[in-house]
Amino acid sequence: MKFFQRVVYTSLFPLLFALFCPTESHAWARDGTPVAIGPQSQVQPKVVGADDGGAFVVWTDQGTHPGSGSDYVVLAQKLGPGGASEWEESGVRVGFTAGAQSLAQLASDDQGGVIVAWSQFDASGSNAAVYAQRFTAKGQRLWGDQGVRLAPLEASTDFALVGDGAGGAFTVGDTLVRDDSLSGYDRRLLLQHAGDRGQLLWPAGALRVSEGRGSQFEPKAVPDGHGGVIVAWIDGRDLFPGGFNADVYAQRFTGDGSRLWLSTGAPVCLNKAPQWSLAVIARPSGGIDLAWADTRKYPLFQYQVYAQALDENGEPRWTQDGVLVSPYGEQGAAALADDGADGIIVAWNEFQAPSYAIHIFAQHLDASGSALWQVGGITLSQPRGGSSIVSDGEGGAIVLLSGEQAVIQHVSGEGALLQSEVLSPSADGYGALTSTKNQFIAVWGDVRNGPDDIDVYAARFKPSPSHVPPSLTIRESETPQTRTGDLSLTVSPNPASGRFTVSAATTGGLPARLSVFDIHGRLVMGLDLSAGAMSMTAGARDRLEPGIYLVVVEQGKTKAVQRICLLP
Repeated sequence: MKFFQRVVYTSLFPLLFALFCPTESHAWARDGTPVAIGPQSQVQPKVVGADDGGAFVVWTDQGTHPGSGSDYVVLAQKLGPGGASEWEESGVRVGFTAGAQSLAQLASDDQGGVIVAWSQFDASGSNAAVYAQRFTAKGQRLWGDQGVRLAPLEASTDFALVGDGAGGAFTVGDTLVRDDSLSGYDRRLLLQHAGDRGQLLWPAGALRVSEGRGSQFEPKAVPDGHGGVIVAWIDGRDLFPGGFNADVYAQRFTGDGSRLWLSTGAPVCLNKAPQWSLAVIARPSGGIDLAWADTRKYPLFQYQVYAQALDENGEPRWTQDGVLVSPYGEQGAAALADDGADGIIVAWNEFQAPSYAIHIFAQHLDASGSALWQVGGITLSQPRGGSSIVSDGEGGAIVLLSGEQAVIQHVSGEGALLQSEVLSPSADGYGALTSTKNQFIAVWGDVRNGPDDIDVYAARFKPSPSHVPPSLTIRESETPQTRTGDLSLTVSPNPASGRFTVSAATTGGLPARLSVFDIHGRLVMGLDLSAGAMSMTAGARDRLEPGIYLVVVEQGKTKAVQRICLLP
């Protein structure tokens, strides 16, 4: 009898322990946790946080799925707080509708589940509409096997999704309409509201976002904090009279579909230059923050990033037509995070001559639109492909840098670069980031299994408490050369007028980092080093203004520091 009891106990104990005392057996992998791996590519990953500290992920799978009639199907997955996939291993289909699916977007349903919207082509591949599906946290479809067609958003491959806070969602998408006054077809934006059961709350038809004429592009949508939605877009009502001109407009709707701003939209930027590449977030005090790229300073299509804030009445809070975020370089692909004090942190791509490699920069604008960091912003990366950014909840931001590597970077509200982690050395340039329960989850496309085999990976990032970079507490050397252990560092000339050269040598095989800090402790330049010798020339062309800087090389726990005086 005792033998039988021991057998039962030893057999049941691991099961009971696993049920009631979950472990990190599926912990987040150091080089990324696989989310979607298959014989074909998985592309366009998006992510949104879940209530339990995990995340919902969607992507487009380019494999063959029975009954789809297409090689493009949108799949969804739920990651638990420990990184384990909680739904079907290969992902759950959002809708069993014949035809290609792509361009999926996510929004929390604010009830523990998630709402997914996607562009759905018909079987002929010639017409598209926006469909949506709602999932519970367990992966159950709530809006039927096919999802809900948000008619009449036809021909729509450009749309935005935002939850309504009550289990439903707003979707704004474009449709082709005949405009006799322009003797052709225009793209018009239409807004639809789906309830918590997937029912269309405006059954008479989707609402026009603007009564203005001309085409409308790049819709973005955010909640207004009162059960409604704010939509912003690029507007083409003045696209061709006398030149090529596209403007920025916005509109606010209540939950029942009433417009609260001008019938043609509240103007954000009417400068006589084309505006494109729009980014929008909600302001904590009401209204929205926006950023876009336009060519007003360089008419020959050299874009630069501008920003503006609208209050809850649609009135601009900053300079008319927006404030210039950075006066340098050719810019685009802005991304925004709020700083919790009605300011924003802006990240953007910048093309730099002579190679025109893409670098990522960032700037902090306060509630009045004034820049808080150095002119031109701070450098977040060497050449990368793009960025995704969210607030860190302490006035700073967490940034996912996507290019040949996937790198996550924590930057403080003062512009100091804090933690930085390489999530993967083999990214495909497409990634997304979300926050959930004081941690951050990133997803990205990964080509570690071959350049033609893109898979989806995810990683969790937990920032350490904000701190001043420890390098700044070291007494800097004033000798021409500093040698600490296996590190050597030389800065010349010193003092320098205009340009100076940094030479560093590292050994031991460990990764090393070269950083340049200004007198306020803000990192203004950074470079990852491999073992061996290297040199770097810097100065005014790199936005280093006259002043005192610290040049730091770190390898493991070893540091070498030099002070440089840059003269006017």
